[in-house]
Amino acid sequence: MNEADDSEWTVVHPCELVATFLVPLPDPIPLPDSSILPTYRRLEQAAIRILEPWLDELWLQRADQSAIMMCRDAFAADDAENGPVNWSNKYALVTSIQFHQTFSDAGLRLGLEPAMRLAHVVAGPRLTTEEKRNALDQFDVEGSAGAPGLRDIGLGAVTVAECRVGLRIIGELPDLESPLTRGTGGDAPFGPLESDRIFPDEISMWQWRKFPEGMAPDSELVERRLRAALDIALTELRTIQRAAQAVRRSPTVIASLERLPLVVPVVIRFAGGIGRPDGGAHTVLLATHPNTEHLHVPEPFTDDEMQTVNDARHRIDDGPFAAHLDVHREAHVALTRLGDYRLAALLLGISAESLIDELILHLMWEEGQLPEYVARDWLEGLDARARAFLPARLLRPWDVKARNPIGVWAQDVAALRHRVAHAAYRPNLDESRQSFFGVNELVAFFCDRLASPEILKKYPRTALALAGETGLRKRNAYTNRVRNLQNDASEVAWTETFQRWRESWRRTRRDQTARVRVPDDRGAWLIAVRHPDGLLLWVRHDRSQHLAIEVDVETGDLPAGFVDRLHGIADVAHHSHGYTLPVSIAVEHRARTSPRPKAIWVEDYHHVPLTGVMVDGSDHRHPVDIGIAPTLS
Repeated sequence: MNEADDSEWTVVHPCELVATFLVPLPDPIPLPDSSILPTYRRLEQAAIRILEPWLDELWLQRADQSAIMMCRDAFAADDAENGPVNWSNKYALVTSIQFHQTFSDAGLRLGLEPAMRLAHVVAGPRLTTEEKRNALDQFDVEGSAGAPGLRDIGLGAVTVAECRVGLRIIGELPDLESPLTRGTGGDAPFGPLESDRIFPDEISMWQWRKFPEGMAPDSELVERRLRAALDIALTELRTIQRAAQAVRRSPTVIASLERLPLVVPVVIRFAGGIGRPDGGAHTVLLATHPNTEHLHVPEPFTDDEMQTVNDARHRIDDGPFAAHLDVHREAHVALTRLGDYRLAALLLGISAESLIDELILHLMWEEGQLPEYVARDWLEGLDARARAFLPARLLRPWDVKARNPIGVWAQDVAALRHRVAHAAYRPNLDESRQSFFGVNELVAFFCDRLASPEILKKYPRTALALAGETGLRKRNAYTNRVRNLQNDASEVAWTETFQRWRESWRRTRRDQTARVRVPDDRGAWLIAVRHPDGLLLWVRHDRSQHLAIEVDVETGDLPAGFVDRLHGIADVAHHSHGYTLPVSIAVEHRARTSPRPKAIWVEDYHHVPLTGVMVDGSDHRHPVDIGIAPTLS
């Protein structure tokens, strides 16, 4: 029996250049120190055909490394027996990963070093900006970074994965400049397509490249294969991390190219020289990604930008389109900084959905529609809503099949989000990037439409909310009319009013689709509401549920002179100060009165001052029945 037909063998070349990447993991992994986990790939016909011309130079090594023989000797026995070469137990080694459990300075890893240096500086006398910089530069970094006791309690553990990947290059050790930075940008930097570019994630499909004795391999070829090899190593590394997480069920940050340091050390050796003192090695740093923005000192804001920041910070948490913007930020981080393409695709889909729904709502708010009616007529399904509500308002058809911004959203954003959400699909970098660009294109399309004269005339508030003053100026749409409206003191506060309108819509929508609100009779306040025309209404206000109901009150049960004082306060506000809204005063709970309901519970903005939602201030007209009957007796 042919020895090579027994057990499992890998195909090797002792002079093959092997890259060893030293990759620090985001989280320690609970594998015993120095554990080795190899990954093998069975050889398929296409890969075998690539090997056949090289059989006189290749070797077979038993998987446990207990034996090695030349391929020509092993396969000669098969030829002598007139039988085909047995490839069924022959494998290609994809990668071999050894895990090292190490420690690093916990203060540096946790980002404490700059904060600890600054703590020593600011604890002293007040310094100018320049004096502060000089003091920080002179401060002993080592003395500040070693947070006492962190190592003693086990903080600072780092697992480093030593990932070995063969490059299928035979030649001298390459003379490479360090760090290697080609290939970290978006454009393909290398020449004609080779097998490692056609099959970058499948080493067994790479052609062997042999260079004459004494000649170093082409540096571009080496770096290209180094980058492909790093991607392959990370792919296998992630499978190990996910398997370890499945056992321990601890939250684990998975490695990705974007989560690596800006450079990782790479040791390039001959396969036959690994572990030998005379084996030869060349160590370089390999740049991993171009994400250096977070390490550079940012260009300080201009005065105009500072004004924009101050304006935006008051509406960025819950203002119009704030949810879209925040989720888009999270998606951008997931895509470019975390390398989590699945999370990025999911968040980009959510960001676009939020954008479309918020646009529909803001347009309806600017039209003066009541939130209760909008909730009643709301359609299920985002595409159905967009198709029904947007074409007439944006004066463009909602065509999801064309290759326009709407079609790009449907095909590259929504469809990908659907696959991720419902099938746990794991997109690649290109798919997630296309989704990112698709969302940006959709935003630009909406801004362009809102800036068009015929739409801007009807929806200037929505145009300012989405495109902003800067976006309108860019499109030559910041007209005198828009500027005057923006500075009109008689306008309601747009951001706060729309926020309340949107929340009223959400509450009413939940009443219709989930559980109807139940008013809190005992906790509801009794308030007197005096309108500018002298009309006095009595209202019970459940602030927690945002509900109000008009009631009758026996004024004789109220504190003496209460009604007269109320009218006096309102007269001063309305006549002396020019206040145009109703004035309300809460009746103390100890007042002995039993209000009786006159109507039904409605959204509180219909009765209670300072809760208005309508763009034109028409909050106190036509209360809408939302199906919540009175419970007072």
